[in-house]
Amino acid sequence: MFRTLFNYSTDAVFVEDPRTGEILDVNDTATRQLGYSREELLDLTVADIDTELPTMEDYQAFVTNLKDDGHTTFDGTHRRKDGSTFPVEVNVSYIELDQLERGYVLALSRDVTERKRAEERIRENEAALERLNVGTQELIDAAPEEMRLRTADIAQSVLDVEYAGLWLYDETIGELDEYASRTSPEIDPDTVQLPTNLPDRVWQTFVSDDVDIENDVEGSGRETGTAPLRSRVLVPLGRHGVICVGSTQSDTFDDRLVDLVETVATTVETAWNRADGEANLKQQNAELARVDRLNILIREIDQALVRAETVESIDEAVCEHLAESALFEFAWIGEFDAAGDTVAAREWAGIDGTSLEQLTTSEESVWYESQVITAVRTDEVQVVADTATDPRASSWREAALESGARSCICIPLVYGESIYGVLVVYGRTPQPDERNVDVLSELGETIAHAIHAVETRVTQHTDSVVELTLQTTAEMPLVRLSLETDCVIEFEGAVPRDDGDMTVFFTAKDVSPNEVMAASEQSLVIKELSQLAQQDTGSKFKARLATSTLASKLLEQGATIRSLNIDAGTATAVVELPEAADVREFVEGVKRDVPDLDLLARQSQTRPPDKEQRLQTTFKQRLTPRQQEILQLAYRSGYFESPRVQTGKELSDALDLSQSTFNYHLRGGERKLLAMVFDHDPEA
Repeated sequence: MFRTLFNYSTDAVFVEDPRTGEILDVNDTATRQLGYSREELLDLTVADIDTELPTMEDYQAFVTNLKDDGHTTFDGTHRRKDGSTFPVEVNVSYIELDQLERGYVLALSRDVTERKRAEERIRENEAALERLNVGTQELIDAAPEEMRLRTADIAQSVLDVEYAGLWLYDETIGELDEYASRTSPEIDPDTVQLPTNLPDRVWQTFVSDDVDIENDVEGSGRETGTAPLRSRVLVPLGRHGVICVGSTQSDTFDDRLVDLVETVATTVETAWNRADGEANLKQQNAELARVDRLNILIREIDQALVRAETVESIDEAVCEHLAESALFEFAWIGEFDAAGDTVAAREWAGIDGTSLEQLTTSEESVWYESQVITAVRTDEVQVVADTATDPRASSWREAALESGARSCICIPLVYGESIYGVLVVYGRTPQPDERNVDVLSELGETIAHAIHAVETRVTQHTDSVVELTLQTTAEMPLVRLSLETDCVIEFEGAVPRDDGDMTVFFTAKDVSPNEVMAASEQSLVIKELSQLAQQDTGSKFKARLATSTLASKLLEQGATIRSLNIDAGTATAVVELPEAADVREFVEGVKRDVPDLDLLARQSQTRPPDKEQRLQTTFKQRLTPRQQEILQLAYRSGYFESPRVQTGKELSDALDLSQSTFNYHLRGGERKLLAMVFDHDPEA
């Protein structure tokens, strides 16, 4: 038992003879760290592995001091069998055993390579930021032309890379060319060889306004006397151009260095904008004020939605707040008739009914086909940037301009598979800002969510429910997996994906994780399977499925899943429905996709007020579907565990989102959850 515990220590353990410095015993961690076998280490002395105590005299002096103190801790360096060294933190004690009438030195050594690297990165960051501060002062005091010349120099100096270049956009001819470059003093500028596709990648970065990172550049020549870039980062500078920084080594740009590149780019762009003059600064201030007004408007609408008790009050509050805002002229909400493929206004504000009718129901108008109906059919926002010039507005242009509308945004109100109408907002100025569109798109999701919550509030808060026990052997993905591995599967949750797939979380019992992974590799519908944790109750997995599951069918029919267990190919689910629900219609709805579903039991239950259920209901009311999806995926994937099971980058990749977009929705959801706790609302 002692030997097992000894070997399981994550620190290297050495037992040493204080008289000779001989190594008397070591654990397995010591052999792994140093590259010796145990037998080889027992033939060595401390001086063979500790560079801080290279001689016997040094070791004896160290032991003498150790006997006086009894214990000490110090940073040192150990030498491996291959001659390489690594930093360690050593905790040493002098121990006398009376029964053996002699003393021993016990040393616990911890490999602190990663800690030292982290400290070095911190020092590098601090030095880079100090250089950036100096460069920032230069930019603040520089004229625009001097700034263009100094940008590449400052980027290369701050980042300490081999190459930095500024690609400047010429607005008069609409082209993007390298304006200035700087190489490190160690490299001849004439030998630097840029990737052949760099101009195309720079242009794409400028157009998309996205950072472009490549750590293994292909196609760079390697002729004698050249220094090809093997890794590079492109960062846009707004309307000014693009910064390119590169290295002749692969895998140079990790997250830390990329963040620093973006910081340099942000600093340059900010200084450049400042140098363009006070007019631009005033424009930015006006834009910030507009964004602030928009945020205030959205908060006011959100508060009104929380208080609303009916769909009519939701419609009225949304239209009135939008119309009263200085940002918009008027707004209306339309009801979609799927049978007739038409939309009829059900609430409006800022415009009278007669003018609205002229605007939307002109006989020669193709308005419904081109904008409103398209928004409903595609579930995507439709924008008419300028009613005075957009050809799609030709038939209703006169009525729009007479009403003061210079732009139009159509936002579908969609929640899940249901369409709750369309919100049409008219702006006072042409060319609505993209942030307007993004914010109003989010608002559309929130409105649809609120309407759904109002329509289902009575059933969600009822204390009486019908409990159904259902069973099936249909060969759905998890049922087949249970049958093939002869294990018990407990369903824990599911997150729908935008691409139509489903992310499912479950625990597999009485089976090894390897068996589950092997079985999943043979499945055509399990696209991805990863183990999240090993628990006493079994192994927790996350699976990406290319087809529907029993759980998704139950949820689609409005059931609350209390439990779903799969054993030997048979799935048994216990679900709840509101007391007023039509059980036959529910079962038949599920049977359309799961024909062999059997209803084993049905009974009425009376529940006490369920605070957890109320919290879940509020959660669904307050958060947008995207925020719910990202929070649930992060929670069930172990993002909030310590250490994290999966990182934000892995989750954003799984959702096919940029990490900044993932963080935006995650933090938005967290902020709303915290508001539910700290901004106490008695009605919540």
